[in-house]
Amino acid sequence: MKKRNFTFRYGLYIYLSIVAFFALMKVFNLEDVSELRLFNFVFVIYFVNKLIVRNFIEDDKVGYLYNLRTAFGASATAVFLSCASMLVYTTFVSPEFPEVLEGSFLFGRNLTGMRVVLVLFLEGMASSAIVAFTLMQYWKNYKREHKNVALD
Repeated sequence: MKKRNFTFRYGLYIYLSIVAFFALMKVFNLEDVSELRLFNFVFVIYFVNKLIVRNFIEDDKVGYLYNLRTAFGASATAVFLSCASMLVYTTFVSPEFPEVLEGSFLFGRNLTGMRVVLVLFLEGMASSAIVAFTLMQYWKNYKREHKNVALD
């Protein structure tokens, strides 16, 4: 039986949840609150964990490296999509958004849309690796005991 790969699907889930969260921040005029921007980390952890659990439930023979690769791939997919969206947003929709980010403790001064995208890419890829590795360290020991975990 062929293994189903859910990497892109869960990367899309991460991306869409982050976009929805930032759209809500925009609607409620909270885009200048930098602490709320850190909340997107929760979406990454949640969906990467769901992907790992799904892989273990779908196929008993799924190994550590396969799960590590799919977990990192899902969050990296979300990073690429988020960078592309941020580039479009800072170029066409809201060119003044880098000025909003300059007041943040996460970014520096003299920001452009490309610098924001570069920082987003670097931070996203680093957090993708950290989340994938951390969750795999947890699940490598408990995968067989949690076989009855519900998918959705």
